Amino acid sequence: KSASQVLASTTYPIGDSGNGGVCKPNVTKYAAMCWCAGILSVDLNTGTMQCDGTQLGNIAQTDTMTVDVSITAASATNHKNFLCNPPPKKPKPQYCSHGYWKQSQHFDNWVGYSPNTQFSAVFDNAFPGKTLLQVLQQGGGNLNRLGRETVGALLNAGKLDNFPYTQAEVIAMFNAAYPGTLGSYANLVEKFEIPENCPLN
Repeated sequence: KSASQVLASTTYPIGDSGNGGVCKPNVTKYAAMCWCAGILSVDLNTGTMQCDGTQLGNIAQTDTMTVDVSITAASATNHKNFLCNPPPKKPKPQYCSHGYWKQSQHFDNWVGYSPNTQFSAVFDNAFPGKTLLQVLQQGGGNLNRLGRETVGALLNAGKLDNFPYTQAEVIAMFNAAYPGTLGSYANLVEKFEIPENCPLN
């Protein structure tokens, strides 16, 4: 690899909660850097490094390199789970409530389905003769509540980038739970109903 690939804005952990553990008190560790104009080989057992520059042409005489190295140490007591290269944070899940989706001014955000689509054309026939909008509008708990959240989840999945499920998954999850018990309905409601985070108008 080129020097820019190996060195540019790159962090190499000496020790953290995920890479060999923390550095213990009174234990010395060394960090070595070697610039090789050619092919570098390293013996990991002895730490011996060899550089073979026999294949390098005279053009290398004009090459230059500047390196700026910094070392950061953090207390293991106060940062037990510290990682030098932490994974990127997942974006907060997006969610618009079923109350959002049943408002006529938001019908233009419905994707893949319309308010007049029959519920039974999408899911198992838990609400005979009712449209998706009518299921959103009905009150009550148990199956009715699951119906509202299911239609809301279907529409969230079609419109929002960071909703946890796809439309196909929402359909499969409802069909797996219906017909079922009040407990299974409540469990699915908990999956579909997440904290409000609606980015839509």
